[in-house]
Amino acid sequence: MSKRTTRHLLTFLFIGLTFWSCRQEPANDTDDLVGYWEIEEAFRNGQLTESLDELYFEFFQDGTMRTNISGVPAEASYELQGEKVLQRESEMDIDYTVQGLTDTTLTLSTTIRDFDFRFVLNKRIPQE
Repeated sequence: MSKRTTRHLLTFLFIGLTFWSCRQEPANDTDDLVGYWEIEEAFRNGQLTESLDELYFEFFQDGTMRTNISGVPAEASYELQGEKVLQRESEMDIDYTVQGLTDTTLTLSTTIRDFDFRFVLNKRIPQE
């Protein structure tokens, strides 16, 4: 193999590995979601809103959750389906899209009553 062919092959391999490693994995592991998440920023139709300053989500391992998305604290069930979190058995059944999930930050988007919402949440770390 010539040096030129080897160089092209290595360049192609490097580019492929770069795209593969930067790809964000979908949220499909309940363990990543479990915990208490409190709002950092909320957007309604692309505009920052302060009307959701007290918003929180708490996800449990058993498929139940608590949230005050409807304005009052309520319990619901949830299910993960790929990049979707499906909130069920509550006052409002809501489908959220997980736009980002790390060990400290969760970004969800959804549409409620024809309004597009995006929530940036921080995970509350239990005090030891």
